[in-house]
Amino acid sequence: MLGILFPLAEERQPFENTVGYKKQLTVGPFVYREGSYSNVPMVWTIAGMGKVSAAMAAQALIDRYGPNKIIIAGVAGGLLPEMRPGDLVVATEVCQHDVDSPCKGYAWEAYRHRGRSLYKVDEELLSLTSRITWDKSKVFKGRLLTGDRAVVSSRYAAKLREKLNGCAVDMESAAIAQVAAANGIPFLVLRAVSDLADENALQTFKLNFNSVCGILSEYLCKVLEKL
Repeated sequence: MLGILFPLAEERQPFENTVGYKKQLTVGPFVYREGSYSNVPMVWTIAGMGKVSAAMAAQALIDRYGPNKIIIAGVAGGLLPEMRPGDLVVATEVCQHDVDSPCKGYAWEAYRHRGRSLYKVDEELLSLTSRITWDKSKVFKGRLLTGDRAVVSSRYAAKLREKLNGCAVDMESAAIAQVAAANGIPFLVLRAVSDLADENALQTFKLNFNSVCGILSEYLCKVLEKL
């Protein structure tokens, strides 16, 4: 079974409008919905914003359903100058950007869990995206950075791009990736650019959020068709 984690209900809704669901189960703070698309059985839930909520949701889903793969799907702030809202990011690897150490310096060098600071996306799942025909927006592949701090500064965004080689920033993916890796479960990360992580990020986010969630849903369905 495939497990899908959406940070927010609004990110889930266009996908759910397309695929529907057959069963719902509430366990503690999590509502799980089961369904299928293109003969792929799956369960999905809302992870919540931030690394702690996302990690909790990921482990809870794994404990209850034992998925053999996980997809993380949501929006992100774009860090590359050529990005525009509606573009897609398929992560090749993920790491945290807001963990620091006076001894080591930048986050992905400073923070290591069991010897790891970067979590690479499963190569087989990543290769599926290369077989998708998509002309609705640009698709970028690269390192996705995760932090509990929303990035709304062009100066800080440039630092993340230049020092950590990030192409986009979110608030959940690295935490879920760490949990998936600890459980030996392959994962894929799909993000739609909602803003450019600059001083206008909040306004741009509000203006584009609903439409980019729809784009994300369409691309996610394309991925499911390749599984």
